[in-house]
Amino acid sequence: MMKSGMMLAGVLLVLAGCASDNYVWRKEGASESRVDADRAACQQASNMSRGSFEASNRGQVGPGVDAAMRRSDQSMTCMRNRGYELVPGR
Repeated sequence: MMKSGMMLAGVLLVLAGCASDNYVWRKEGASESRVDADRAACQQASNMSRGSFEASNRGQVGPGVDAAMRRSDQSMTCMRNRGYELVPGR
């Protein structure tokens, strides 16, 4: 059980790294500086939140991974709420 939780955490970290390199936020008419500002605002808001990430494997990952997953999910939701979509990079 512990081994599968550690493996899941490793896979999630690798996927998170890949996603950040291969995908970009896009919104019709938004300048690069606007995208950067909105992304920073969403990341800051997610860092301040104390909500919990709801995942079926939550009990198998440590609190650090849980917090990172929660912040990532909240940040992505924030960007989508601002009208952005996550698309493959250039």
